[in-house]
Amino acid sequence: MIKNYFITAFRRLLRHKIYFFINIFGLSIGIACCLLIVAFVKDQLSYDHFHKNGSRIYRIIQEQRGSEGQIKRVPISPPPLAINLREEFPEIIHAIRFAKGRTALNYANKRFNEIFFYVDTDVFDVFDFHLINGDPKTALSEPFSLVITTKIAEKYFGQENPLGKILTFNNRYDYKVTGVLKEMPHNSHIRFNILASIQGQKVMRDWNQKLLLYTYLLLPEGYNPKNLEDKLPDFVKKREIYLESNGWIPEFHLQPLTEIYLYSDLDLDIESYNNIRYVRIFLIIAVFILLIACINFANLSTARSAEWSKEIGIRKTVGASRWQLAVQFLVESVLMSFLASILAIMFIELLYFQFNFGSNLKFNFLWPLWELVFIPLIIGLVSGSYPALFLSSYEASIILKGKSLIGSNSVLFRKALVVFQFSVTIFLVICTSKIYDQMNYVQTKDLKFNKDQIIAMPFYGYILENQYDVVKGQLLHYPGILDVAVSSDVPFRLPPGFALPKRVVLREGKTISESATLPVYSIDQNFIETLSIDLVAGRVFSKNQVLSDVHASLIINESAVGFLGWSSPDEALGKQIVLEKKSQRKSKKTGRIIGIVQDFHMQTLYQKIEPTIFHISPSEFRYVLVKTTQRRTLETLDYLKQTWRQFYPNKPFEYFFLDELMKSQYEQDRKIGILIGGFTLLAICIACLGLWGLALYTAQRRTKEIGIRKVLGASIGNLVMLLSKEHLKLVILASSIAWPVSYYTIQWWLQSFTYRVDIGLGIFIAGSLLIAFIALMIVGYQALKIAVANPIDALRYE
Repeated sequence: MIKNYFITAFRRLLRHKIYFFINIFGLSIGIACCLLIVAFVKDQLSYDHFHKNGSRIYRIIQEQRGSEGQIKRVPISPPPLAINLREEFPEIIHAIRFAKGRTALNYANKRFNEIFFYVDTDVFDVFDFHLINGDPKTALSEPFSLVITTKIAEKYFGQENPLGKILTFNNRYDYKVTGVLKEMPHNSHIRFNILASIQGQKVMRDWNQKLLLYTYLLLPEGYNPKNLEDKLPDFVKKREIYLESNGWIPEFHLQPLTEIYLYSDLDLDIESYNNIRYVRIFLIIAVFILLIACINFANLSTARSAEWSKEIGIRKTVGASRWQLAVQFLVESVLMSFLASILAIMFIELLYFQFNFGSNLKFNFLWPLWELVFIPLIIGLVSGSYPALFLSSYEASIILKGKSLIGSNSVLFRKALVVFQFSVTIFLVICTSKIYDQMNYVQTKDLKFNKDQIIAMPFYGYILENQYDVVKGQLLHYPGILDVAVSSDVPFRLPPGFALPKRVVLREGKTISESATLPVYSIDQNFIETLSIDLVAGRVFSKNQVLSDVHASLIINESAVGFLGWSSPDEALGKQIVLEKKSQRKSKKTGRIIGIVQDFHMQTLYQKIEPTIFHISPSEFRYVLVKTTQRRTLETLDYLKQTWRQFYPNKPFEYFFLDELMKSQYEQDRKIGILIGGFTLLAICIACLGLWGLALYTAQRRTKEIGIRKVLGASIGNLVMLLSKEHLKLVILASSIAWPVSYYTIQWWLQSFTYRVDIGLGIFIAGSLLIAFIALMIVGYQALKIAVANPIDALRYE
């Protein structure tokens, strides 16, 4: 019996080649998209689950509430917090610190800048980072010891045994290699190549030390983390004198390790992570694409029911039951689904490089068995269930009398499926278009400063204070360099190891209770001119008044004018303000405002432009900015490298372009937009295949009707419109469903951008018109073929 089911199914598929192609190709695209997205989602959800203690590890989150009511959540914590927590709360088994740093690493003649982490000795008791060589219990127990990955070992030592070798940090501190780590799993939110012992680091005892330091706690099995979290407010009160800094009063919370990668949208995090909303978006797209593919199959099957009526009637006459017929149609559906799955896997193997954008997904023919069997089986059963039950429900006598199997309910149901297809497709087109619109907006928006042809050279940990003028003078001699500036920060980038540089600002004539906390950046006299920042009022720092401007002059941006209580830039000019570091009460600077610059974006468009103060403080300089001519970029880079070696012969040369840095901030959104756009095109293709099949069948069914109408004088245009207007009505109905859903979805997505495009009506109209045009082209083509045919061919046998 089962063999007969498969033989009959194969014969029917081969007999109707066009419909077989439409179904198999549409299903294969749908299944390929589904498997790709399932693999991607599984990869995203797997982050940090490889740690055997992952469900018991929590990260400390610091929620800071300012005196002005603002709230800021950061994952960093004071260096001594871990030790104090473990001493006061015995339920904490381990407290591990990861302090992020950057250093120039030297061995023999090899010099590179590297990111590393200072960590506690017992890090390997909490996290499953595996050592290939070395003892995890003692590898980091001594000061100035470190463990490295195999990648770093090969980079510096080649084939030599790295254990016992010495790596020099910043040409000052010698660290001994005591272990070699297996390469990090890609699905870890903590990515590193070097771990250094935190032992002996004096800065780790200072509550007010500003570091990118992250604290992780290991709690007992079955322990409720809420119990510990409820005790933290009292813990903070005992140490308020240490924890209150820069006007912020911190509150500590616990964040599960396995939620960091997808649910952590915090400032100053270890890395930039993905967002659970994108995972959900891809899942929705996968479901939609599969539904569209399944709807194609159901629609074509029910539409062709008249062709199968005689077979169904004869089978029922000779004793076939309804369920036997239903099984026959389900076998055909499942068989087609499995054939489509084979084709889908071939598509994936050929194209997955376009999809794999940093997730390290691995696709091969050895897929998990349940996915290879379960997904095609479910798709086949879902897509074939309606036609199977529908076609097997009629009595043999009704069928053999020649009555149509396509009743009004069936036609209505098929129209509802087509409307759903159109609705989903219009929804995807509108949302994808707006994503591209927003991405183009952030890439091209006027940032109010010049980012082109600006090369930034970071001097992490290098003292520029006493020789930055010499460095600038040397660089300006080169004809390919137009201008040179020095600053503590550059737009879109913060120096590793430092939090946002903010100070308490006190206005002239105001009390300490009326103070505010603002970002303060150190720049030189050339910074504003080099970046082409517009001056609103006053003057910039003068090259002829170096001493007075260094000690007593300040510049603020437009946002700071209103924030500090002045009604206009002219009113702010000449006013005196005091800058104070809360952690260093004696570190004060009093200066008068000499200029107001236009608001410009120091951070991405996710963040609002903050009120900002600029001053000259050579001890804080960390970057040299070089403005170059476009024609001599490569030659200029060679000269910059030579100059660097002249001043810093033992330091590796490093640079980046400001415009490329800005683009990199939106790289993940850009790639996700491309993926969503690709899946949208596939969804349109699948919908078009189904529409093509339906149009072909509809045109064939109405061939005789069209022939009679032509004989009676109907024009070709009238006939084409007759067959096309029904689908146009369906597009209009689908638009009324898709538009409100699209609007709320776009509004939800754009909320993450502080600066965003408007949601105009044009994109909705354009999306519907595009789908309507595609539908009319497909249906109209089939209608035209029938309309121009000779009516004699359709009526000769009547």
